[in-house]
Amino acid sequence: MISSEKETSVSGASDDLVSRATQSLAATPVTIVLDTLTVHPGASSWVQSGQHLHEGTDTCIFCGAPLTEERRFQIEQHFSNEVANRQGGFRALASDLRTLVVDADSVASRIPNRGLLFDDLREGFDSAAAQLRGELTALKTWAAELQERVNAKAANVLAAVSLRSYPCPL
Repeated sequence: MISSEKETSVSGASDDLVSRATQSLAATPVTIVLDTLTVHPGASSWVQSGQHLHEGTDTCIFCGAPLTEERRFQIEQHFSNEVANRQGGFRALASDLRTLVVDADSVASRIPNRGLLFDDLREGFDSAAAQLRGELTALKTWAAELQERVNAKAANVLAAVSLRSYPCPL
């Protein structure tokens, strides 16, 4: 069983993650939406990753079409600082969720072997250890599902992402 001090710490950390994720997933940066990304929103991360490849050229290296100054300006406006800031926030949140999964694995690996206990303590230990393992598995599943949504939003900050409730299982 987790001590009440640790429980408060875990609860506070998970509340922070839930709050950050809910606010981040609901937010959409103010930006100019490229006409082609309105039609093909899945191409957003592809266009952004190719943006730096087109510096110093007047022709699109992917399709061969002319790359005018107006089009460059539109792309820069679409991927503004606000977009970059939001993506940085998503990366930080995803990193925190990955850390939570690693920490849960670490806690699970430190559950002692029942053979180290006196016989009369094993039955109670088995029950508590099984409960803790179940809670850690639920926490890892919760973090993985939330991280999947965070990563989807980071790939395209303008896309709608499911905002179902994310109560932490602990």
